[in-house]
Amino acid sequence: MMKEVPVVERETRELQIPIPHGHLAAQEWLPLSPEDPSRHLLLLHGYQDKAASFYNLVHSLDPRWNALGIDFTCHGLSLHFPQGALYVLSLFSLDIAGTVSHLGWERFCIVGHSMGAHCGFNYGALSPEKVGSAIMIGPCHVRCSPPAVPMAIVVGIITEVTVF
Repeated sequence: MMKEVPVVERETRELQIPIPHGHLAAQEWLPLSPEDPSRHLLLLHGYQDKAASFYNLVHSLDPRWNALGIDFTCHGLSLHFPQGALYVLSLFSLDIAGTVSHLGWERFCIVGHSMGAHCGFNYGALSPEKVGSAIMIGPCHVRCSPPAVPMAIVVGIITEVTVF
């Protein structure tokens, strides 16, 4: 039998996080007590979803954590590209990098669902010193191609991340 977890109501606030191509919308669930200001949890949603999909989960988590869910580019209330614009998964790693840089987080944990798990995995591979732990929910397909292809992608992402 599963133990029932008490639901804790937490103060929330909506944020707009500036990124080079516009802004990301975010929902932040503030900790009940600021006893450990380094407890950061980044919530990454799946394809065609939004940060609010974590609402029920957050209210069952340890309320000492500061939890932040972002709407990736072209999702939820974040910037949407015009029809026909290039839309690639590596862009979402830049969304994560921009968010972390804007908030000044030195280290944090990730909860990712589906596409968010994939993007969190990619970000963690690029910046392992920043990710304390990760929980990946649902399919997280990591593909390996010829070695030159992933390295070209990594170099491109790192080049873009240095803009932040």
